[in-house]
Amino acid sequence: MIPGAVRRILPPTALERDLALQCVLSAFATGSFLTGTAVFFTQIVGLTGAQVGLGMSVAGVVTLLLALPLGRLSDQVGAKPLWAVGPSSRRCSTSGGPWSGG
Repeated sequence: MIPGAVRRILPPTALERDLALQCVLSAFATGSFLTGTAVFFTQIVGLTGAQVGLGMSVAGVVTLLLALPLGRLSDQVGAKPLWAVGPSSRRCSTSGGPWSGG
């Protein structure tokens, strides 16, 4: 049913395959979002490339600093509540984009 080369790459269980697909889709969505964000802030808002780069760099550092504490919180609270809060907080934080000044 599945060729040998593909079978060696895919995870063995259905759950692991679903999680792998989710990771691929999430990475594609994040890349598309970051590209669109850079275009929006430079072309529509009027920020320079350096300003957009600095803002994205700060966001990356904050993400790295919060990764471990939020991982521990996920271990205590559970993954499902954080899966609900994560996208909601991302929507709230990115909704301020149109009101940022250049």
